[in-house]
Amino acid sequence: MPLRVGFLGTGAWSRGHLYQVQQQPDTVVTACFGTNPTKTASFKDEAGDSCVVYENYREMLRHIDALYVVIPPFAHETQIRDAIEAGVHVFTEKPIARTLEDAKRTAEVAEARTDVKTQIGYMLRFTQAANVIGDFVHRRGTPILMTGRYFCNDLHAHWWRDHDKSGGQLLEQVIHLIDFAGSYFGEPTEVYCVADNLAHRAVEGYTTDDVSVLTARFDSGAVATFAATNQAVPNRWEMAYHLVFENLTVESDDLHAARFRVTEPGAEESFDLNNSPTPYEAETVDFLSAIRENRPTRCPVQEGVKALRIIDAAERSRASGNPARL
Repeated sequence: MPLRVGFLGTGAWSRGHLYQVQQQPDTVVTACFGTNPTKTASFKDEAGDSCVVYENYREMLRHIDALYVVIPPFAHETQIRDAIEAGVHVFTEKPIARTLEDAKRTAEVAEARTDVKTQIGYMLRFTQAANVIGDFVHRRGTPILMTGRYFCNDLHAHWWRDHDKSGGQLLEQVIHLIDFAGSYFGEPTEVYCVADNLAHRAVEGYTTDDVSVLTARFDSGAVATFAATNQAVPNRWEMAYHLVFENLTVESDDLHAARFRVTEPGAEESFDLNNSPTPYEAETVDFLSAIRENRPTRCPVQEGVKALRIIDAAERSRASGNPARL
């Protein structure tokens, strides 16, 4: 019997996930729910005749096996928890919640339902680079440093410009880099953040930052620092990182390639790595396969709490002007 998939959220990013789901065997999109009638109608057209538009997402849960949650941070309320408690497997885009406390509640519900598979779309975790790094790390020495940047220049949606709704660039974009660091460096212990709105003060409704720098220390001793701005090259999104371990350096300036240099004495080597399949395909295959094979996913929703802890500490740090301990 085909796996029945529903979508909560019918915007552009949902259609990207729709495409990936439609490429998978024995999988059919049978349901969707959205708050924008025009976007929902367009989504249904792409999903095909099998897709039913529901007026209530809770009713939709009764008719699907798996749910894709692709909604803005402010729209996250109880939807993920509702789906898990209904026995529906959940793939969610980041973040899993707008606040740390809500994220913890969601993680607790997921922890209690081991029969339900969950996954977060932290795309960096699904790159070929991540696979290779994971194989190297246990034998390449102490984690040292990560530097990352997220540069763009776009007014985005109205809710993105409202800090209370989006959580700012850290929660909306830099979170991918923050999560990637935490997946190798351990638990965060201290965070320092400075942020400001320097170029968009005259833009009505723009209450979030357009420049920020965040530095985090982890219990492994490693340090990570991230710089972000929404005043770089217009309509270009740049996400890049350098990862440094005792005997390994990895650098990447897009989602599709990474450069490796191994410096372990007697085993020096350098190589490039391209991402095939794409991380979007890889995260989809992992989630749907985990459901069929009854195994854990690579990145369950419990993993979403760590990045929220760092961002929560960053908010406290920027408000006080001092480092925030965790």
